[in-house]
Amino acid sequence: MKKILRTAAIILMLALVLGQLFQPGVQADTDDAIIINMKVGFDKFYKIGYTTPVYFEIENKLRDINGEIQLEMPSQYDSITLYAMNVSLPKDSVKKFLMNVPVNVFNTKIKVNIAEKDNIISTKSFRIDPGSSTDTFAIGILSDDFDSIKYINKVSMKNLGNIGTKNVRLDENSFPEDIDALKTFNAIVINNYDTSRLGTAQYDTLKKWVAEGGILIIGTGPSHNKSLAVFKDDFITGEIGEVSTLATSSLNEMAGSKAGSSMKISVLDITIKNSTPVMKDGESVLLQKVEKGKGVVGIASFDFGMEPLSAWVGNSAFADKTIVTIMPQYYFSDIYQKDMMMWDNLYSIDNALRNIPELPMPKTSHMVFLYIVYVLLAAPISYLVLKRMDEREMMWVIVPALSIAFSGVVYITGAGTRLTEPVTNVISLVDIDNSGTISPKVYAGVFTPNK
Repeated sequence: MKKILRTAAIILMLALVLGQLFQPGVQADTDDAIIINMKVGFDKFYKIGYTTPVYFEIENKLRDINGEIQLEMPSQYDSITLYAMNVSLPKDSVKKFLMNVPVNVFNTKIKVNIAEKDNIISTKSFRIDPGSSTDTFAIGILSDDFDSIKYINKVSMKNLGNIGTKNVRLDENSFPEDIDALKTFNAIVINNYDTSRLGTAQYDTLKKWVAEGGILIIGTGPSHNKSLAVFKDDFITGEIGEVSTLATSSLNEMAGSKAGSSMKISVLDITIKNSTPVMKDGESVLLQKVEKGKGVVGIASFDFGMEPLSAWVGNSAFADKTIVTIMPQYYFSDIYQKDMMMWDNLYSIDNALRNIPELPMPKTSHMVFLYIVYVLLAAPISYLVLKRMDEREMMWVIVPALSIAFSGVVYITGAGTRLTEPVTNVISLVDIDNSGTISPKVYAGVFTPNK
């Protein structure tokens, strides 16, 4: 009898251990059959607290798959946020996919799964570059000659000091259609770039981005036909004349250089409807701006990438002053500074969203009572009873059985604290400045019982 009980106890313990080791739903390694490549961000650049594009290229040599790409993104407190997208992967195919996902914490590792129903078919971990801080002033540049205008790389604001700045190369393949992804950038510069290569959705997103506070700067001059090609609606309207050569000291004055210093530049005679001159030389308007919603469009009458401007020692200071001069008033308001503080407190917002008041917490007194009862039954009481019965070897069976029984009791006790249907938690904040302007912000967290 003792031998049978001992054998049963060993079998029970092995079953518990093996049940943890072998989880259902994970198939054998398929790294050779499914090849996953991934890129994050705009030319590897992304900002914490913003939505960023994640590009996938998947080669499937296994079989036809109708399932999901799952992206496991590290979150606060060592938790994982799972983003998923439905995909169809025929056998012997190579497909590309794009997911726009929010990145809320610094991390250097992302895990990607290919799943079908509840089965993970393939998984791969990637090392990624760490993101830039939330307050980085990002400048997206659309240009066929990026190197000639990469001097546009600094922004100085009196209310914020010298803030971190990053210029990022963009083109028609990386320019987003998702406005949340485009909000990564504070400014967009278009210079010597054929904007007709942008799609309709990309152009619509650009206009919405400006209206919501973006800074769009367009260089014209001899390349104006390329830079202005997409602007065929009423977003920017005006009259275009001829290109001429002008010797001017206005650029030096804008940059804070010595008065009287001048340079010869090719200037386009362009008049934009409802614009305000920002920089002039006599009757020639060299820089003008048009306000659009909370944002602004700055149109330069010259090409930022042509000589002598591209090789000028003062070009970086000039670009800095140009951006700050046409910058929307929003950037100098209390609300903008509060926004920056709000991003600094992003973790607090995330933590608040995870707190669901309607979801009851298990009572501490009940849990303590259960643990005390379990400890008493598993140790002194079971031992004393079995000792009196001279069946102490039964402890091999009693202790595992009590563990299983109390696990079930704890599960049942916590049933009322688990999600059984999707729940949305919403936090609304309202900023009111001295002029009475209201800027509402809404943050939402969606929780489901399955993912």
